[in-house]
Amino acid sequence: MSLRTLRTHAPIWLAAGAMAILIAACGSSATPVPTAAPVPATVTVASTSLGNALVGPTGHTLYTFDKDTTPGASACTSSGCMSTWPALTAAGTPTAGSGASGTLAVFTRSDINASQVSYNGKPLYYYAPDANVGDVKGDGVGGVWHVAKP
Repeated sequence: MSLRTLRTHAPIWLAAGAMAILIAACGSSATPVPTAAPVPATVTVASTSLGNALVGPTGHTLYTFDKDTTPGASACTSSGCMSTWPALTAAGTPTAGSGASGTLAVFTRSDINASQVSYNGKPLYYYAPDANVGDVKGDGVGGVWHVAKP
């Protein structure tokens, strides 16, 4: 590369580098809701404004869906549902942490190519707008989504 080319394009490279730094620095301070757990998921109980609730590995509230009536299957299969209500997934067998005394299991979901965690037979989900640990914004949505209780 010639010195002339470097001088001509340097402002563009500097601007691109500055933009990348700016984008990286402007990230959200809220903890993102996870969509998958890379290791076996641990489900525990935490106190929320609605009382005790099941929470996933990062402490985010978990929910159940009234339309999940078949054990080992999820009725939340449309892309809109799955993006708003990400499944708690796990690699391996989930574990029950403090206060979670129910039965944890997984079932295979071919639509998301993962194993979803269930508690006492009910599939568990996060609510995407619950940006912070302790949020319970999904309770009662559509009259069919509820905070998962121990």
